[in-house]
Formats: sequence, C-alpha cells, structure tokens
Amino acid sequence: MMSNQQGSSYGELQANVKTYRPIEELLPAHWSEGNVFANGIRHHYYRTGGNKPALLLLHGFNEYGLTWLRVAKELEQDYDIIMVDARGHGRSDGIASGFSNSLLVASSRGGAMKPEVEQSRTRRATRPGLTTGLPGWNSSRR
Repeated sequence: MMSNQQGSSYGELQANVKTYRPIEELLPAHWSEGNVFANGIRHHYYRTGGNKPALLLLHGFNEYGLTWLRVAKELEQDYDIIMVDARGHGRSDGIASGFSNSLLVASSRGGAMKPEVEQSRTRRATRPGLTTGLPGWNSSRR
C-alpha cells in the first residue's frame, strides 16, 4: 500500500508522462519504416535512408529499434541507419538471421546477439563493434 506522499509522487509522474509527445512526432519525415518477412517471421525496422554505408543498430532487452533515435539522428549524415525491433520487441514477431550489412553496432542484449548475427552471415562485418555508449556521445547533445 502506498503512503499519501508516495501516491502524490506517483500521480505527479503519471501527469508528467501524459505530456510526452507520441514517438511518431519525433521521427524525421524522410525516415522510413517497414517490415521484412523471413522464415515466416515479421521483422519491423526503421531506416534513415540515403546512399551511404549501412549501419545496423541492435537494441537491448525490453527496448526497441527507436531506442537508438538520438544516436541515429547524430549519425545519419554519414550512415544509412537501420534500427531493427528484435523478436518480441516493438512491432516485430521475431529476430532475423543473415543480415548483410557492412557495419554492426550493438548494445546490451543486442551485444550478446552480435556474435550470432555475425556467424549467421555470409559476409562478415567489416568493422564490427560492441558498445554500451558511443565515444564522444554526450547526453546533453540534441
């Protein structure tokens, strides 16, 4: 049971959350999203697009592709960022194998899956990486 003080704080948090903008309002208009079907499983993705090297970003446990939203906005000038919703996360039914992108960055659970993704590929990542944050990334940058 919550005390009056805890209930008040909880109510304030709920009121604050209600002021959040829908995620769709935060996505740049030129980004795309779609689904890829492989082995009977639907895999949802978001993509920044452009004729640039592809960079696949894998999210962690209990997150989804747009976890990388701020990072993708910073990197999209140099890369075609692809943010996949893992199996059971976001709008995906499952996780794919056989990614054919040249770059791969992963965080948390995505990092644990990175070796599996690389082993299942016919073409190895040219610069595979594992991170819990990007060098030089400052949370105050927008």
